[in-house]
Amino acid sequence: MNYVMPSPLYSPARSVISPSSSGKGSTLVVDDPGTRASEKAGETKYSWTMLAMCVVTTSLTSLLLGYDVGIMSAALPLMRESLELTSFQVGVIAGGLNFIAGVGSVPFGILADWLGRRTSMIWACVVFATGTALMSGSTDFVVLLIARAAMGLGVGATFVIAPVYLSELVPAEVRGALVCCFDICINVGILLGFAGGYLIDTGIDASADFKWRLMIGVGVIPPVAIALAAQFLPRSPRWLVSHGLRAEAEFALSRVVPDARHVAEEMESMIQATMKENSASYAQVIFPRTKSMQRALHITMGLSILQQITGSEAAILFTPMILRGAGVTSTSTQLLWALPVGVAKLLGELISVPLLDRVGRRPLLIAGGFMQFICLLGLTVAFIQRWHWQYLILIISGFMLSFEIG
Repeated sequence: MNYVMPSPLYSPARSVISPSSSGKGSTLVVDDPGTRASEKAGETKYSWTMLAMCVVTTSLTSLLLGYDVGIMSAALPLMRESLELTSFQVGVIAGGLNFIAGVGSVPFGILADWLGRRTSMIWACVVFATGTALMSGSTDFVVLLIARAAMGLGVGATFVIAPVYLSELVPAEVRGALVCCFDICINVGILLGFAGGYLIDTGIDASADFKWRLMIGVGVIPPVAIALAAQFLPRSPRWLVSHGLRAEAEFALSRVVPDARHVAEEMESMIQATMKENSASYAQVIFPRTKSMQRALHITMGLSILQQITGSEAAILFTPMILRGAGVTSTSTQLLWALPVGVAKLLGELISVPLLDRVGRRPLLIAGGFMQFICLLGLTVAFIQRWHWQYLILIISGFMLSFEIG
């Protein structure tokens, strides 16, 4: 995927939110030392309402993955019983989405360069919704696998396209909060999935087959809502400029920067950046030439792999099954006591966000990693010693809390 380098206007040193002079809402006022000469004619102001719509809508794409993880935790036991799946098939269905998501991000990255960020994001939501609907109506393992593949493509695409779209549209000072928005939406989605599964299981008098299909089918609503809401968002002005669509870029930018003079300045900066832009191939990204970039890549990949190896997602997906193995036979009880796990995961995220700048990333990473080790060790002992299932919930919740802190 190609990127257009940010201009000075979109790399502010300081930005604040101030009330609008008309009294209708507020605007984002950006102060940059490099542009103070031009500030005599007026400060740079942004449409905070439009920026908020862009951030909220695109951040909700991460809710798709969160809801899927949470609802699959509730649906898997019922699905296994209804379709008579083996343990291996259950594992493939549960974990296959992440694998396909990693592979699916590549073609959609190319598509985003061709069709544009917003359009590609909409199509990714359509693909995810189609896969969800297909999974809800699945009759055997093969159809389930095809449906999960489609869902994985949609999730992988949105995780690539949405951040790029925002980085090309919103001011630099706002971008720093986007990572937190994405992570929080994932955890909110997980909690909604847990809660939705419990409510459907306890609130509807129907067969297990109908319940798991309804649980999965409800997941069609978020991607459809995101696709509809995205229709009202501006297209990426930087992508438009890179494709020679200057008039369309000016219109898109004017929806975020309602000031003709600053729109003209930003347009000129983006045009200059596009002319100097150098496209990097995937090979150059994966195999950087400089040692500093190689070291950074290795650290990033190592931390990402280690993060997944801890088995945090597996702990969420199989919490009801873990409780069943511990002697909890009631499905409603399994789903009810899975809720504290989702709450702990969201709580850990909310605790870590304000501590990132105060304590630092590295101390939190070390503390969270040590806490995860203690919890996993405790979980192992609990299984061997056959502790009461409520201790298992406490340990798993502590593990998810420490995972988010680290």
